[in-house]
Amino acid sequence: MKSKYKYLFKNVGLLTLSNFGGKILTFLLIPLYTKYLTTSEYGIYDLYVTTVSLLVPILSVCVLDAVLRFSLDKNSNKCDIFTVGFRNMVKSIVFFSILILINYVFNFFPQLNEYPIYLLLYFAGERFYIYFSNIAKGLDKVKEYAICGFINCIMTLLLNILFLTVFHLGINGYFIANILAFFIAGLYLMFKVKIWKYLKLHLNNKNQKHIMINYSKHLVFNSISWWINNSLDRYIIIWLLGTSENGIYSVAYKIPTIINVVQAIFNQAWTLSAVKEFDNKKGDFYSNTYKAYNLVLAFACSILIIFDQLIAKLIYSNDFYIAWKYVPFLLISAMFAALNAFLDSIFAANMDSKQVAKATITGAIINAVLNIVLIHFIGTVGAAIATMVSYFCMWIIKHIKISKVVELGSNMAKVFSTYAILLAQAVIIFAVQNIWLKHIVAILLLAILILMNIREIKIIANKAKSVLKSKLSKSEG
Repeated sequence: MKSKYKYLFKNVGLLTLSNFGGKILTFLLIPLYTKYLTTSEYGIYDLYVTTVSLLVPILSVCVLDAVLRFSLDKNSNKCDIFTVGFRNMVKSIVFFSILILINYVFNFFPQLNEYPIYLLLYFAGERFYIYFSNIAKGLDKVKEYAICGFINCIMTLLLNILFLTVFHLGINGYFIANILAFFIAGLYLMFKVKIWKYLKLHLNNKNQKHIMINYSKHLVFNSISWWINNSLDRYIIIWLLGTSENGIYSVAYKIPTIINVVQAIFNQAWTLSAVKEFDNKKGDFYSNTYKAYNLVLAFACSILIIFDQLIAKLIYSNDFYIAWKYVPFLLISAMFAALNAFLDSIFAANMDSKQVAKATITGAIINAVLNIVLIHFIGTVGAAIATMVSYFCMWIIKHIKISKVVELGSNMAKVFSTYAILLAQAVIIFAVQNIWLKHIVAILLLAILILMNIREIKIIANKAKSVLKSKLSKSEG
């Protein structure tokens, strides 16, 4: 039993070392971005990244996700899987180039024609990085993948400082820094995994491509629906309120990035464990991990809501400070997004991408309707509320479905009470004008949250202590 937790904790530790430090440094550089980029420039960059995230699943049919899932199987043919992935990566870049050329000639979307070369290079760099990242994880080279993540973070950090503060390249420097970071980190992994050993001109199993696409095609709808939940609000804000307001809203996402970093680190490790331990799905490994993860996310969310305005004062500058108003609801959204990702890993282990797609599409429809209505009537905060509600609905659907497959063992009354407290904190921080009153009430709600979950906190602490003690005794021996 302990070996399962040790494998999970080991991978979490490696990925934390690779991602957390660099991500925190990047987070602390937000004042730099908001100083050297205007709200409009930041909004344009965000529009480009958002557009890439929409087109990636459509042009690639999510085959690179299938590369990771299929390569984790013990008896899989890595050569066939990686070759299918490589061909898919190249084809998607070619298709994207054609789309950019068509848009450049006919000017369907004028804003995307301002920096077409950067748009293409960003897409290519992202695909290059993700391809080799998934191969490394599929080969269980978590250490190498962790180093790659660290390289990506550090290069992003250093290149942004260089291009923004030394060369004063503005939005051009911001694009170049992030694109180069993708390629440099990807090149490191390319040589580490020795990709040339796996790529073949012909597949041993002619059906490998069709098998992988049959799995990944459902992920296309899932990815597009995730895009709607994450990004449609940006387009509606641009449509109704302008690119400057989108720049402010995009910056509001930076504080929830703290939760996103925790989610990204943990979920990468959890995906590996979920697949390895799926045959023992009736055990308590899934339920213990889920309950602990749920509670950690809730406390992180609660604390960040309390310190929202203080953090905003430290990292937002000039016209960006008003973004703090949207953060509490986006923090709760980030928490539910993390829980959704956790459940998605279990669905992936069960090779059931169809259920994930159904739930995510439902959430996307809710998100689209609420965004149009709420942004029209209450402005930008409506986008944050719409995102929060849609992720909550997705989580409900997936939780019900996954409970039929694995035992999660959650006390739902306590879980919903926890979420109600978080929502109360968010509303109070957003709506109450008296800064002392709202923070006192929010802290009292955090105290209630602690008392309500004191038993679970002790269990988690004891489990962590047991695993750590076992790890230390092994290293001493």
